[in-house]
Formats: sequence, C-alpha cells, structure tokens
Amino acid sequence: MKIVVCDSGSSSLKFSLFEADQEVLRAEGDIDWTDRPARLVFRCPGQPVIREELNLREHSEAAECIRAHLQAGPSATLQDVRDIDAVGHRVVHGGSRFTTAVRITPEIQRAIGELRELAPLAGGDRV
Repeated sequence: MKIVVCDSGSSSLKFSLFEADQEVLRAEGDIDWTDRPARLVFRCPGQPVIREELNLREHSEAAECIRAHLQAGPSATLQDVRDIDAVGHRVVHGGSRFTTAVRITPEIQRAIGELRELAPLAGGDRV
C-alpha cells in the first residue's frame, strides 16, 4: 500500500511516499519558493539527492513536478499515480474540532475553511 503524505504551506510543498505494508520510506523532499527561483530537493534511499531550481507559479505545478520525479527513471518509486492508495495532508490548525485524522469531505473542507482565522498565512494558493 503506497501512501503519500503532504504538507503544503504558503511557501513550500513537502512530501513523503511510504510503502505502508513494509513500513518503508520510498521518497521524500520538498519544493520551497521562499526565494526565487523555487528549489526542489528530492531524496530516495540509496540514490543521489536531486536538487533543481524551478520556475513555478502555483501549487499545482509543484505537485506535478513531484509526481514527475516520483515516476522518473528506470528505478521509479512510483510506476503510475493510480498506484497511490491514500494521501494524507497536514492542516495547519484544526481548532478544537479537528484533533485527529479525518477523511476530507466537502463538509469537512468547509469547516476547515471556517478556521482560516487561526492560521491566516496558510490560505495562499499561489507559489
């Protein structure tokens, strides 16, 4: 079972890909756009660390870049995006309502949006 865990902030997108059945980290890294150009760091156990400068404008472009790296090369850590069984994402602040993991539904998404004032800098949607 492959699980991707993400932490998307106003100036970075961090990720890890786990093989949950074997409790093994397959890949991890981040894209940080605090400074321009954005910088990617991509690590896979037993492989050289990849570092790249990127010209990104949106979180979706960062996510696509990460997907491409997960599927790149003959020893790709991910053959197809459909091989991902679950995705977890950290929410910066769930108030007193969200203190454990929850499945994201439209209702939950709206409720998290109502908590925006607890972490106003987390609401950015541009890279």
